Amino acid sequence: VMAGEDVATRFAAGERNRTARENWIAFSAPKKGTLTVDKGACQALLEGQKSLLARGILQYQGKFNRGDVVELRHESQIFGRGVVGYSSDEIAKIVGRKTNEIETILGYKRKDEVIHRNDLVVWE
Repeated sequence: VMAGEDVATRFAAGERNRTARENWIAFSAPKKGTLTVDKGACQALLEGQKSLLARGILQYQGKFNRGDVVELRHESQIFGRGVVGYSSDEIAKIVGRKTNEIETILGYKRKDEVIHRNDLVVWE
């Protein structure tokens, strides 16, 4: 720094404040499993702020129930966490399937999304 030169620290705007529920999903809730998603699902979740559909899931790990928190992974990267709308037993049957096939496969459909956008936190 030269004499007479202004010196300042610039702070870039941080990510938006998370709600208490989002913090619980992201940091406090016990992780019960992992869903590995394809590239398209990963991009939709990170960039498009979309919900996770069964079609985008490549595989799952762990034993979990509806309402449990799972990690989201693409390739080797963990990129978020969410509250699942289906159990691991149900997901085993609908992995990679279209939303309109869920009811035929399971005999019922709770909802279209495996993880609804409101139940999802991604690392930005």
